[in-house]
Amino acid sequence: MRREVILIFILYLIFNSIILASTEAQSVIIEAIKPVTKKAGRLIQLQKEWQITDREMGFYFKNPSKLKIAEDNHVFILDEKQFLEFSSDGKFMRNLFRPGEGPGEFNRIEDYLVTTDEVIIHQRSPNKIVILDRRGNLVQEFKPQEITARLLASFQDKFLMAQHSLPQIDRIRKEEGEILEVSWNFCLVSREGEVEKLEGFYPTLWFFKRLPTAVVADYITEMTGALLKNRYFVFSHTENYNLKILDLSQRKLVKTIQRKYKKVCYQPDRPKDERPGFKTLDVPRAYFNDIQKIFARDDKILVLTSTVDRKKGFLVDVFDADGHYLDNFYLPLHLKIRLSELARYPLDIRGDTLLMIEKDDNGNIFLVKYRMLFI
Repeated sequence: MRREVILIFILYLIFNSIILASTEAQSVIIEAIKPVTKKAGRLIQLQKEWQITDREMGFYFKNPSKLKIAEDNHVFILDEKQFLEFSSDGKFMRNLFRPGEGPGEFNRIEDYLVTTDEVIIHQRSPNKIVILDRRGNLVQEFKPQEITARLLASFQDKFLMAQHSLPQIDRIRKEEGEILEVSWNFCLVSREGEVEKLEGFYPTLWFFKRLPTAVVADYITEMTGALLKNRYFVFSHTENYNLKILDLSQRKLVKTIQRKYKKVCYQPDRPKDERPGFKTLDVPRAYFNDIQKIFARDDKILVLTSTVDRKKGFLVDVFDADGHYLDNFYLPLHLKIRLSELARYPLDIRGDTLLMIEKDDNGNIFLVKYRMLFI
């Protein structure tokens, strides 16, 4: 059975390569060989600056996600019915989540952005954008004229968002599940809700399984990216090492960075959830995705990969906007994070700051700020 599922997976990859070839016909393909600097491969030391837990009043940590560092080094994090803001020194400031269905209220926050003056929040269902000032006061609320699934970046008073196709779940007939394609496209949404679609479609693969009372799913590949130099959206959506650069000024894909990469075989490294009524979905995959996370650090692209050195940690590649392979280094996060959870793990990088969630042996959750020591 497993061999049949893997065969289906391979056929999907072949089909995707045909689509990608047509999508990227006008983009420059850059083959990254090796980094320029002689310091490549070094270990970056982490110096802890502070950590906080939820022992003080006003907030709690349960399932924190989507951690971000703003330009003023304030910290934002989503949790269950919470949207928390902390100062640069770790002091709790406010909870921006207001439950409800009225103006400035939410059922669930999907994505958010933080600028110098505003906090932009996206709720997927019902679909709306809420704009707050930095004190949490409601500035504007509007509904995009088309359904949008992701809020990705702010660009020239518009918002880069993503839409996706609906998976054909009626095709799920095999008992062991089916791999289905979910195709994404980008659009720019104005503050009046007008939607400008950009060229190109970018397929991702999801694994779906039909249960007696529901359909469950998990991703094989997903859309991940970051805004660079307030102009370029750098993203990945495939299993392979393909780093794409979308020029928002030109409204098109301009570069695809590829690298000869030694793939990491998939080995489940997290225990199955034994909670009553909870079913762990075993996703059929042969390898981990080459690209796990993407960050923009100043004018550089940081690519957190699936390569793990047992002594050093996770390998991070460094590129510039022109696609030059500048550097790579190791971050010692492997003792805190399993590779299987890395892609969705709540952490962020801005400048020399690394912010992440950690847990102790008793399950207590901490928000921890590190300074990355580049030598």
